[in-house]
Amino acid sequence: MIKKTYIILTFSLMISSWLAAVKKQVLVINAIPSEIKELARQTMSSHYRFIFHHIYNSDYSLQHGTIKKTVRKLKKKYGDCQLDGILCTQDYLGYICSCLLAKKLKLPGPSPLSVLTCQHKYYSRIAQAKYVPSATPSFGLIDPKNIEKSLATLPLTFPFFIKPVKAYFSFGATRVHTKPELKDAIHSSLPDKSFLQPFNAVLAQHTPYKYSANYLLAESILEGQQCTVEGFIHKGSLYILGIIDSAMYPGTISFHHFTYPSKLPQKIQRGMAAISHDVMRGLHFDNSFFNIEMMYNPQSDKISIIEINPRSVAQFADLYEKVHGINSYEIMLAVVTKSPLPICKKDGNYKIAASFALRTFTNGHVTKSPSENDLEKIYEIFPDARIQLHVQKGQKLSAALQDGKSYLYAVINLGGKDQNDLMKRFVACKKLLPYAFA
Repeated sequence: MIKKTYIILTFSLMISSWLAAVKKQVLVINAIPSEIKELARQTMSSHYRFIFHHIYNSDYSLQHGTIKKTVRKLKKKYGDCQLDGILCTQDYLGYICSCLLAKKLKLPGPSPLSVLTCQHKYYSRIAQAKYVPSATPSFGLIDPKNIEKSLATLPLTFPFFIKPVKAYFSFGATRVHTKPELKDAIHSSLPDKSFLQPFNAVLAQHTPYKYSANYLLAESILEGQQCTVEGFIHKGSLYILGIIDSAMYPGTISFHHFTYPSKLPQKIQRGMAAISHDVMRGLHFDNSFFNIEMMYNPQSDKISIIEINPRSVAQFADLYEKVHGINSYEIMLAVVTKSPLPICKKDGNYKIAASFALRTFTNGHVTKSPSENDLEKIYEIFPDARIQLHVQKGQKLSAALQDGKSYLYAVINLGGKDQNDLMKRFVACKKLLPYAFA
């Protein structure tokens, strides 16, 4: 009996060792704490082993100065680690570094040219006009050093929208009604040179494009219901993961919450999926997630692209899980390692889910922020909530990256049985999150 038990235990240990050995190894670049926590869940950690690496300094500058040096250092450090894939959900420099590294290590990933085309809003519009002209608003380029000449060649009349051709969040995006208003807004709309320089360098190295990121995009004003189409391309096949509705704080372009599933008519959702397919195929984008912000105008029955982002939306990962029972990180990992896609075999616990962005519109100091004990109490009541704290007691609200028009201090993700139940749960959860500002 002892011998038989010993054999069974030995066999079990061998199986466990074999399972550990076949885990796929993934390098995760610039993971934030909430992302590390998400990847630690059993559905991911049982199949993958993660290596976490940050490429930024505390001020969001690159540790090695340039993208080229960063990629070279990453290749030297991880080139012999037998990586199966590279994951990055952070848009700016982290994502293009991950794509360049994947190319050097011959791992799955989109081409650097397709990524940089999406990230440079002017060249992205040119691609959209080629592949989905009906969904592309009128647009043009503004040179901050030659406004008069830019206006003379612009295929637009006031009012119109301006935004940097490369920025973060919605920084610098604003509506202008007159030439003086444009001149006043133009310089405050451009990001700092230290932000643009690394992007300009990689743009010059990996694209044939003439214009750097030191310009502004002008485009016709879009109105209607805004949403985000999220999808991915896996082994050459394009899939739409979901369409998420966006709601703004009244009178602003700062997001209040994102709701899944979308309430848009199915016909419109199918149209958005078709547009996504045509433009991403045209860009030769592959082996990655993408999300496309769109606007549907019910008066004109027109769908327009706001912008294309060549990455996943980490903020939405658990919304799909709440509704469908599958977390988008499970799919992301399959895509970046070219593994079989996970199968969603059950429904989630909720009919609707949303991600709420808590903001103020006045800068100030954080005089009170939630403690670990406060969060534990919230999780006792809302066990599957996701809460991200962007600032802590003692910090200034502007210490975190912001959209230039508001100050995000926390994000709450929740599910509900219907819209009313969802909003009641949000109000109750927000009350338990003790924040105070001076």
